[in-house]
Formats: sequence, structure tokens, C-alpha cells
Amino acid sequence: MIVKSKIKINGNFISYIYTHENNSHLALLLHGFGSDMHEKGNFDILSEKLLQSNVDSLRFDYLGHGQSDGHTEDLTMEIAINEALTLLKKYPHKKISIIGTSYGGGLAALLTEYIDVDKLALWSPLIDAKNNVIHPQNHFCKDFLGEEALKQIREKGYATFGNTNVKFNMNTFNDAEKYDAKKVIQDFKGKVKIFHGTLDLVVPYKQSLELKSKNIDVKLIEKATHCFYDDSNKKVIEETVNFLKN
Repeated sequence: MIVKSKIKINGNFISYIYTHENNSHLALLLHGFGSDMHEKGNFDILSEKLLQSNVDSLRFDYLGHGQSDGHTEDLTMEIAINEALTLLKKYPHKKISIIGTSYGGGLAALLTEYIDVDKLALWSPLIDAKNNVIHPQNHFCKDFLGEEALKQIREKGYATFGNTNVKFNMNTFNDAEKYDAKKVIQDFKGKVKIFHGTLDLVVPYKQSLELKSKNIDVKLIEKATHCFYDDSNKKVIEETVNFLKN
């Protein structure tokens, strides 16, 4: 059964999809900044595969994203956390796992401080925000984050994400200073599986390799791009489902 609806959170209607068959295990799917709960179709396929493996799924558009109210530049990590917790309270399950892409990867890690999480499956996760937003480590991000973005924000009140029209402002920089998802995920006691493409131009895959530990497994996907918007998506989806159900 698929429920497509909206819920009012702090005065804004947030759009979500709940795919379920009353299973005990729920996967919360968290998309990237500037994307939406479909993740260019990857989350649509993923939710179907999860259901076939007896795992319900819940996904939503953050404030200012997709079909939800608001503007992207008004989104903060605190708001995103509250949206996730509100929806999880509406649809409680015995066991919860989280799948997060890019920005959603950092959000997924931070949520482990608020709820009991069984497993984390992260795609191209933005865990080390300081070394991506404030001090970008690759040439691509240096063109639209870090000092370049701060210059635009000072001049216009906002900056745009890459070649898109997705706007952000000092909220993004303030969150990078305030939240340490890297420390949180290293303290997490559950199992973590990270998938990262070697051709990721947004978040360097080396940042994921630095997280590898006893309970954090990192799988590099050769020649795959950020968030697997390419032919690698089928492999990543399959391995993600297998990780959650085992």
C-alpha cells in the first residue's frame, strides 16, 4: 500500500510517501539537498525493492523541496530533524533503519542521537560538512561553496548550488559549524554501510574511506557519480536492500 499525503509541521505542509504492508521494519529514506524524495527515481525503485523484502519505507520532501512548502534557503538541520521525527512518530515501527543520500547522509547520522536506529545505509554522504561547505576540498565545490558562496551571500543574501537555481544562505554554513555528524557516526554502535562513487565531484570519496572502522563498512563504486544517478544505481539499490534485510 502506498500513502501519498502531506503533514503540517510548524505551519508548513510537508509532502511524504509511506510505502507499507504493516511490516515491523521501517526504512526512512532521506534525500539530498536540492533534490526530493524521488531522488531521480532511485528512491521509487528502492522503496519497491524494500517492500519486496518485507521492509516498509517512509520518505519526504524537506522544507522548500519537491512538493513541500517553503524555500530551500530556509531549511536548517534542526528543521529537517524535526520533520523526520514528526513523521516517524506518526508511523511508529519496532525497528528503524535509515538510508540517506548526500545531505541526507549527514542528517541520518545525526538522527541516531534522537532515536534507536538499527542500521545506516549511506550514499555519497555529506558527513564532514566543515570540509565541504566551509572549506571545500575539491575544485568543483570550490566554485560554489566556501569563500565563493560567502561572497554571493554577502552581495545577494543567498548563493546557488552549482549550476542549479537551488538557493542557500548562512543557515548552511551555521549548520556546518554547529553539527558534527562525523563524530556522531563514529560513536554510533549499529552497523553502517557507505556507498561512494569514485567519480563523485561533490563529496570526495576519500572522506568516506576515512570513516571506515569495525562497524562502518565502505564500498567504493568504480566510475560512479554523486548519488548514483547513473548505471550504477541498480547495483547500489540491490546491495542496500540486502544490507538492511540481513
